Amino acid sequence: MKPLSILLLTPALALAQIQAPPLAAIADAQGRLLVVEGLPGALSTRDTGVKGALSAGVSSSLLVWKTADSILSSDGRKWPAPDGPARFAFDAQGNPGAVWFESTQEFCVFRGDVLMPLPFSPDETVRSLAMPSAWRLTILTATRKIDVRPEPFRILSDVPAPAEEESSLSTLPWQDGAPGYLVADAGDGSYRLLKLSTRTVYTVPMGDSTGPLTLSLDNQCKTLAGSTIDFGQAPPGAYNDLPVYVCNQTAAVVTMHVPSVTGAGFSLQNPPIASTDIAPNSVYGLTIRFVPTDSNPYSGQLHINDGVWDLHGQGGSTPVLQRVVNGTTQNIAPNTTIDLGSVPPATSTPFAFSIANITTASMIVSPISLSGAGGRLAGLPEGPLTLLPGTSQPFNLYVESSTPGPLSLTLSVGQFTYPITAVITTGPIPQPILSVTSLASGEQVDLGMTLESPSPVDVDGTLALSFQPATGLAPDPTIEFLPAGLTKIPFHLTAGSTAASFGGAATVSLQTGATAGVLTFSISAGTSSWQQSFTLAPEPIRFDSVQGALSDTSVGVYISGMDNTRSAAKVTFTFSLTDGTRLAAGPIDVDVSAAFKQYYAANPGAAGTFLLQIQFPVTGTASLLGSVDIAFANGNGAAPTTASVSFLH
Repeated sequence: MKPLSILLLTPALALAQIQAPPLAAIADAQGRLLVVEGLPGALSTRDTGVKGALSAGVSSSLLVWKTADSILSSDGRKWPAPDGPARFAFDAQGNPGAVWFESTQEFCVFRGDVLMPLPFSPDETVRSLAMPSAWRLTILTATRKIDVRPEPFRILSDVPAPAEEESSLSTLPWQDGAPGYLVADAGDGSYRLLKLSTRTVYTVPMGDSTGPLTLSLDNQCKTLAGSTIDFGQAPPGAYNDLPVYVCNQTAAVVTMHVPSVTGAGFSLQNPPIASTDIAPNSVYGLTIRFVPTDSNPYSGQLHINDGVWDLHGQGGSTPVLQRVVNGTTQNIAPNTTIDLGSVPPATSTPFAFSIANITTASMIVSPISLSGAGGRLAGLPEGPLTLLPGTSQPFNLYVESSTPGPLSLTLSVGQFTYPITAVITTGPIPQPILSVTSLASGEQVDLGMTLESPSPVDVDGTLALSFQPATGLAPDPTIEFLPAGLTKIPFHLTAGSTAASFGGAATVSLQTGATAGVLTFSISAGTSSWQQSFTLAPEPIRFDSVQGALSDTSVGVYISGMDNTRSAAKVTFTFSLTDGTRLAAGPIDVDVSAAFKQYYAANPGAAGTFLLQIQFPVTGTASLLGSVDIAFANGNGAAPTTASVSFLH
């Protein structure tokens, strides 16, 4: 009997299922179980809500993880297991196939609800394992590649590891992910994803958490604030500002909800207007202001997430320093640093100040003086100054320095001193230039920034990105700076240098997402600002991996990829027999447009990435099928993307 007479694929019953491609599973330092989804260049992490995970694995259809004494799966199964983490391998259908327990140096294969031990141990560290078929388990150690048959057990081959496996990439503790991927803990609170086909490493953007935050009086988080913060004494009507720093000393991004202050006389001067992500081992600065209106004691509270700190201050009777800016008089707290900002060299423009007595008694103030080179005072009488109740004495400060760079002076008024800072400028900041000339979807690039000429001054700035998707497309949340997943980051320019520094690094990692549109960078430093835009052009369907699997009654095709126009339309399948003969039924067209529209509407976090699973029922002998040719078209007018897959027998 001819094979064609007993083999029939039923395209009318083919079932298409679309989801965000799961590439790897991460058990982070807090025991959270995270799934890495998308594609390289448009990665995201999803918190599964599972706690207490030691290690994990993921396939296209199943998530498994190791707890202290068990292996659990996303479909509700449970297997008793020894202590410690584990490494997993999945079969061609995405089911758990095998597991390696480091603590007992033991391999097991999954047989229903039972783990069947294998009589074999490689006697060295196992780096990864895979199960390409039910009868073959591939084990990779530091030096060897071993193939074994689980049942009945025998060693099929034991050879030196491929040379490419000995690259510097092996220094990271790689764990198995979806087919073609490994994931590793970089040891600094971030994670890396390795695409085996290209040996390319990508940074994984970490999801947020609402973990514990501490409060420090310095930006290095070395002086943690106690339960009570004392502002000391301040004159009635003046203010006393206290900078504090919210510290994230964990290895994961922590979300700080909008902080608040209670109690008369206390306020926050620069509170965020929305919840803010604080990167691992980073700080967020706040300023608490105390303004008494009389000489009584004051109390209040600062609330940050679940933390509460008591605030105390005392109103006093001390002279008030005032600064006049644009005709408005501002009271300055004792010992507060006065920043004059950027100042032209040897300017003739005065900075206006006054000293005021707002009490009900006369005050004698010792001579007001200015120390430090580069400035002088004018308009003050010689000797001690007597201020009657409700009166003030104006005076001016002139900057006389002509040397570019920072300027430091100290103003003394009675018992208090006021540090004065300024930056002597030489002109505007030169045009910044980003280190890329073009960008495309699905990339992770290291972005640097240089100036056309050296910066004349030390200055801090910000680099922000915004994205305008192409007409008809939704926003793309995977376009972000890594690993913290931010859209705005600080940088620093050092006087005399042409390169920006991003937290001490020369570059910052950028993920370009999976959506066509225009990506705009906004750069600001000092009083200068610039913009630079890049077009992420529409592309044909991009394949990341294509796989096929046979069973007795069906054939499955699994395609993970990216469609940055989100206009997937038609997939054409042309099947061939094992002898190379085309199936007589000819090409099979599957219209996926409606399914993809529904998928993208329900999964905005996937951006333009997808995992398409299509099952074809088979009547007859499925093992006669040898391969399938695939052509996948979207609506941007480009030629279909093609691939060919052979089936394992």
